[in-house]
Amino acid sequence: MPEAPLKAPGQMPEAPLKAPGQMPEAPLKAPGQIMTVAELDAEQNRLDEGPCLAAMRDRQTVQIDSMHTETRWQGFCRVALAAGIESVLAVPLGDESVEAPRGAINFFARTPHVFTETDRSAANRFSAQAGVAAANAAAFADLQADRALLARRLEDALHSRAVIDQAVGILMERERLGPEEAFQMLRSASQKLNVKLRMIAAEIVESAAGPRPPEAAAPATADEGSA
Repeated sequence: MPEAPLKAPGQMPEAPLKAPGQMPEAPLKAPGQIMTVAELDAEQNRLDEGPCLAAMRDRQTVQIDSMHTETRWQGFCRVALAAGIESVLAVPLGDESVEAPRGAINFFARTPHVFTETDRSAANRFSAQAGVAAANAAAFADLQADRALLARRLEDALHSRAVIDQAVGILMERERLGPEEAFQMLRSASQKLNVKLRMIAAEIVESAAGPRPPEAAAPATADEGSA
């Protein structure tokens, strides 16, 4: 049986369905089809309307007590009713104390007028804790990306420096120059040709190495030798 995962639009998982006295994990069933809360959430995004989007954009808790009497998001309400959902509680991710990623958490119920003030308070406490976790995860992901970028740049810099040092050594031997004069020759050529210094250096190193030897022919097999 598929689970109704916790998922807010594009980020957080969505809260499971809330029925009186329990929190069932069964998917929402529409006539002739099965719709999970993730699919219902996708419909919200497709319609660009609904309580979860409003909670995320306005940073306010949004509650629908009855899909039959709700007048704000009629397109979403029709889809929710077809899926067997009667009421929704949507809370923004995090609170004012932490800069959490934009998002919201939905709580769905098959019965109208289910969510109480106690439920709203509990949902907001849960959202605040989830916001801290989401903010930490986002910060960690940003840090990992920055570290990976720095590592690539350092690797490129080390490789470029090694090639430049080789080119300087070649010019010192070829032109009988000191290290500073050889480097200045490289830099002048780079500026004159408007080519990066490491590319000029790479060409010098490659030219000093000479042409590559031709690849050795593969040895003849026994059958080829006797033919």
